[in-house]
Amino acid sequence: MKNPPKRLCDWNGATVKLIHETRNSLATLPAGTTGKIRVGYKSRNGLTFISNSCECCGVQVHITRMRPEHFVLLELVQGNAGEEQ
Repeated sequence: MKNPPKRLCDWNGATVKLIHETRNSLATLPAGTTGKIRVGYKSRNGLTFISNSCECCGVQVHITRMRPEHFVLLELVQGNAGEEQ
């Protein structure tokens, strides 16, 4: 596994796995859930985790204000490939 980046902006587009059970007001995701990271423009409130779509219903969960310590880094996007169009 690669060393995780120190700057939050370098996490944009990364594929990660949750270390612990995580929840927001709508859903609870179990540890081991995989998804992508999105970083807002000049975000100071942490990272946004976007889970992969559920296989049975297609729902995706967005959880905001997360820290790099909450994830295991699976794949890091190089360059601007992770930026949204």
